[in-house]
Amino acid sequence: MENLLYVATVNNSIISLAIDIPLPKINNLCEGHADEIVGICPHISYGEICYSLSSDGSLNMYNVENKVLVWSYSLKGNGSCMTVHPCKDFLFIGCLNGSIHVLDSCLGSFIEKFKNESSSISCLQFSKDGVFLASGHMNGKILVYDYNNNCVIHRAVVSEYAISSIDWCMSKNLLRVQTHRVNLICYSIDSSSLIEPFESIEWETNNCSISYETSGLWSTKGYKANKMCVLQDHSLITFCTEQLLCLVTYPYLFCNKGFVQVKSLYGSGQVKQIMLSSDCTHLFLCFNDGCLWQWKIKSF
Repeated sequence: MENLLYVATVNNSIISLAIDIPLPKINNLCEGHADEIVGICPHISYGEICYSLSSDGSLNMYNVENKVLVWSYSLKGNGSCMTVHPCKDFLFIGCLNGSIHVLDSCLGSFIEKFKNESSSISCLQFSKDGVFLASGHMNGKILVYDYNNNCVIHRAVVSEYAISSIDWCMSKNLLRVQTHRVNLICYSIDSSSLIEPFESIEWETNNCSISYETSGLWSTKGYKANKMCVLQDHSLITFCTEQLLCLVTYPYLFCNKGFVQVKSLYGSGQVKQIMLSSDCTHLFLCFNDGCLWQWKIKSF
């Protein structure tokens, strides 16, 4: 099965694209939802299977190869995010009312539901081995669950802004947390603190800059950064302004000073989503005007 990229469009439909150089013409369109799509993810084993979640709690499973809606499930609550278990056929769906629904990712059957101790779940993410589940919330709080023992092992307020995404580092004790202001925070579960000297990367509205130590400061020349993603080995931070794409090496695991490279996007629209390929060799950008761009990381 070829590698596929899944795109949720503003008209609430799902597009699948074969990852190639250059990207092929879009020709694979699946019927979407009646409401805004808030989550989309592939099956852990079958690349032709895709799941999508809408804000009204509607969850769909598609076979994009055959353009078939396999099953649909309706949640009792507003859907806000979802993730798949990395080792088992389980789907975890977070809701704004604080509940988390667990479904069989193959059959679409209900397994269990549990109430989160904090409401307004904005994102869910498993550690790479599937042992820990982290949830981010609209009030800037994160919770970490021990999935095997079904208990909360850590809770903290890491930001005054809503958490938009969580990513686990290769070691299970570090979290990368992104907020709605596009602040990137590296948080240690073991010490319950932000990692020094990298406390945060923050982009102010009028003067976007990156600073992790007094000897290193880079400016994005007043552009407002709005999307960001990070390589799994914690070595590269990628963020987008309205018209610029920037790559920054993160010095926490390295002795050499980091750097920034800026490349014009040559697009009129604003970046709505940014993601890396699973092998971290390609970067995909989706714009609000419907354009999709693909960049090879080594080309920078």
